[in-house]
Amino acid sequence: MDPSPAQSYLRSLLNRILHVYTTDARMFVGEFKCTDNESNIILSSAHEYRIPPPPSPSTLPATASTTVLSPPLQPRYVGLIVVPGLYVTKIEVEGALDAGVDRAEAMRRKERALVPGGGVRVEEEKGGE
Repeated sequence: MDPSPAQSYLRSLLNRILHVYTTDARMFVGEFKCTDNESNIILSSAHEYRIPPPPSPSTLPATASTTVLSPPLQPRYVGLIVVPGLYVTKIEVEGALDAGVDRAEAMRRKERALVPGGGVRVEEEKGGE
């Protein structure tokens, strides 16, 4: 029996780096290992990031031309993790990497791409950067 398109797509994601966002303002970045009928996601070699809330208007300086910089997001290694599907809000697949780039370098690139204040600049990695 041939696999369905959904099964084929999930198989294509195996061992790829996923960014999984949750309802409590956290993001998990790790290798996709499996999922189940309840949409729980298992990631290996995962890091957790707490996404700070955007600054409230009352805490911003009075001058609009001043730029407020928040500290960069700090990763916390969590290893093998199950992210309950009930709390998943968004999933992103990291782009295809150049064959000469190792995983550690890919993670450093993604950490630099994190945007403080509640977001991630998403760009597919392309060879020849």
